[in-house]
Amino acid sequence: MQIRNSAIINGNLGLSALPFDFVSIAVRTFINPDINDQLAWAGCSYATDTVQNRRYDNSIYNDFWWVADFARQPLADALEIDPATMAAADFNTVYQYSDAYVAREFEGLSFPADTFDDNTYLEMRAL
Repeated sequence: MQIRNSAIINGNLGLSALPFDFVSIAVRTFINPDINDQLAWAGCSYATDTVQNRRYDNSIYNDFWWVADFARQPLADALEIDPATMAAADFNTVYQYSDAYVAREFEGLSFPADTFDDNTYLEMRAL
């Protein structure tokens, strides 16, 4: 699509969401002149607060705890995590361990022990 006078329009907009900064409701995006404002919630204070409040609220994950519990032992074996540390891990921490496992696997790194069976592996990937 060809936009007429795009250079002038972009010059007028700058970092604003709308021309001349007009909005009837506050727009909390387009604040930072960096890539994070376009691809993540970093430029939106509401989104940032919501993510922070929800990420560490274990009640959010009630319907999915079984997946984390299912994957604890194989993750502990593969990543050499102390059983007490793994037992105390909240959902978000188990998720981060699963992310580390998948990243290592993607990089082709070996594990000291890998006790995942096919089903447990697929459940862990669902995290």
